[in-house]
Amino acid sequence: MIRFVAVGECMVELTRRDERTMALGYAGDTANTAVYLKRLGGEAAEVRFVTAVGDDPLSAELQAHLEGEGLIVDPQVVPGASPALYIVNTDEAGERTFTYYRESSPVRKLFADGVVQGQAAVFLSADLVYFSAITLQLLTQDGRRRLIALLEEARGRGSRIAFDSNYRIRGWPSREAAADAVAAAARVTDIALPSLADEQLLHPGSTVDDVIERYGAAGADEVVVKDGSNPTHVWVDRDVQRFDCVARIPVDTTGAGDSFNAAYLYGRASGLPVTEAVQAAQKLASHVIGHPGAIVPV
Repeated sequence: MIRFVAVGECMVELTRRDERTMALGYAGDTANTAVYLKRLGGEAAEVRFVTAVGDDPLSAELQAHLEGEGLIVDPQVVPGASPALYIVNTDEAGERTFTYYRESSPVRKLFADGVVQGQAAVFLSADLVYFSAITLQLLTQDGRRRLIALLEEARGRGSRIAFDSNYRIRGWPSREAAADAVAAAARVTDIALPSLADEQLLHPGSTVDDVIERYGAAGADEVVVKDGSNPTHVWVDRDVQRFDCVARIPVDTTGAGDSFNAAYLYGRASGLPVTEAVQAAQKLASHVIGHPGAIVPV
């Protein structure tokens, strides 16, 4: 059994269906990846999701939803808190814009007062730990420092660490602050899964080669640069491979990168060569963008 751990936020997702109707769901970048990891792995994968929730009925429903997907949820309960919420609006081309209500997200309390023994054990026994820049964005400075230290310890004990530099401008005090946090994350990362668009926002003018060089210099041994429907570039064994994507008109691109990450990470953890892992990742992402919302029906 492969033991995966994802850490971050799951939110209440409202996806607009028409002018007066929205569909209720539960999603968040690392949560989406965790769900797809479990769907892909089934009984061969143990997937834990480390997060924080409130003590209200909506938090209970959110946790029950994740557990219904087969995840083992390890929540830090924040008294008086409720889950964050976001609204998805999708244009005719399938591109989406988000309106977030997450200022009081319970995940902001995650690791803020320390790392409890049970949380540490989850990380230190994992085969692969996955997190993102959105995870970092939500944490306090102390919480972020504790997470990085925990990842470094887990890595030293043999866990592989995977990171996606998902960059959302809102929520960071500055681009420089976000870039510094991503750089700290890169130094404990084995498998980097950045999107070129995010990296260009963090480091204007970056090319694919620049992104690969930056993560490789920080210590990653595998860098996967996603670029929407443009080719995916993978640097591994000091060689860059390019993989074209099969074009598909999207219904909704929400969750495309998250599902790509899940299929790629599961494939690599299962022993697939890079070519087959990328093909599986592109196939799943293509399927996901054909449906509204981040998590497609089974």
